[in-house]
Amino acid sequence: MAGITFANETFLPLDPATAFRSFGSGAGPGWLMGAVAERLEEGASVDLLISASGRTLRATARITRLAPYRSIVIRHETPWEGETRITFAARSNGTSLRAITTLPEEAVAWIGETLPAQPRTSQDEHQIAPSIALLTSLSGESGFVGRAAANCALLAVEELNALGGVDSVPLQLQVGDDQTSPSGAVQAMESLLARKPLAIIGMHTSLSLTAIEPLIAAHRVPYIYAAPHELDQRTGTLLRLGGSVHRQVKAAVPRLVDRIGPHGGCYLIGNDYSWPRSTLDVARQACVDAGMPIAGEEFVALDADIDFADVVERIRRSGATMVVSALIGFASIDFERAFSHARLRDRVTTFSALLDEPTLALLGADGDGIWSCVTYYRDLDTPSNGPFLSRYFTRFGAHSPMPSALSAPVYEAVLFAGRAAHRVADGLDTDVSTALSKIDVDGPRGPIPFTGDRFEPPVYLVRATRGGLQLAEVLSPVE
Repeated sequence: MAGITFANETFLPLDPATAFRSFGSGAGPGWLMGAVAERLEEGASVDLLISASGRTLRATARITRLAPYRSIVIRHETPWEGETRITFAARSNGTSLRAITTLPEEAVAWIGETLPAQPRTSQDEHQIAPSIALLTSLSGESGFVGRAAANCALLAVEELNALGGVDSVPLQLQVGDDQTSPSGAVQAMESLLARKPLAIIGMHTSLSLTAIEPLIAAHRVPYIYAAPHELDQRTGTLLRLGGSVHRQVKAAVPRLVDRIGPHGGCYLIGNDYSWPRSTLDVARQACVDAGMPIAGEEFVALDADIDFADVVERIRRSGATMVVSALIGFASIDFERAFSHARLRDRVTTFSALLDEPTLALLGADGDGIWSCVTYYRDLDTPSNGPFLSRYFTRFGAHSPMPSALSAPVYEAVLFAGRAAHRVADGLDTDVSTALSKIDVDGPRGPIPFTGDRFEPPVYLVRATRGGLQLAEVLSPVE
């Protein structure tokens, strides 16, 4: 791997076996990168804190190899790809711990003072070729969702190229990181637009979407927003593919109230921006309509280091029997960890409006029992899903991040854009935006017809267990 390699060595006053087993505790003496892992086994997700140039970056990785008491190898996923090999050597009064990390060239900008300004491409950046772009989050509050999204986009581009690309020319893939922030989204979007892609796929927050909508309108670029959203309509060249969270929540919340009864009340919590606020507005009304009172609500800042212990205690004191969360990214992980550690899960039903498999992998046992409603999950029984997962893990490896409702739609969106580009190349339509309105989406979620103003995929009420998201009920979204 071309890039940068550096070493770090520390001493632990522990024997090698104890030092090895303490990996992932996050609080062990001398531990590198503040690693937190729910379990010590191959394939387990790792939550990291990396300090560089006066900043602390929250990152994710995955354990890929273990040699008990001798070495641990982790593969970095976000904000960059790379690998760290940690070795353990016995010393007279403890263990010498040495970490050798190899990162790509793009990480040099992270370790320095500036963030990378240019998106990455799947081919030689100097080659002139049609391209499809992906704008997603590889860093910041929701950074851990981006690697699976980028993988799904790359898989779709490679499959399109295997079929001849567009007009017999291979497609390129460009990937931009919005850094889970409006300013980062604008910076990445401007860089993507400079390469004049056929279409751009978006998997990011509505906060970023609001920031870049003027660019979408000004450039008239076909923009397929694949994330769950609070709006349904198509506006200009913006097409929403992910499904309306409002409809999903309106369908799911009454079903949970039916299961637990309306006693006690519901506590609402979310990040302080438009998507969580509007989603919780819908949840509040759904609870009231179902006869459940509101026990409390609060909003926390996005991308803030929050100790949720006080929040959880307020939930406990409120007497709530249900929590509806519209927290995103690391805030959702930190909240659910605190909630689980307070041992409230058994008596308070928790519903997350945005729970997917990569989030659950980081939570581990702390995620057991959380309810959600999604348009895709790993075990979804459609003809296309099993073959899709097989191709994905063959291409990216058995320990790659699981595709989810926040990444599988990206695969569909890229194929969707590719089919539209084919129609233009064949002379059936004059532009990609026009072509998009004439074809249906088909992929891991099954066929999703275009109804004239939106895509509305099926919705599934699921519950998190140690094995993943388990189907409880198929929901029909409520208008």
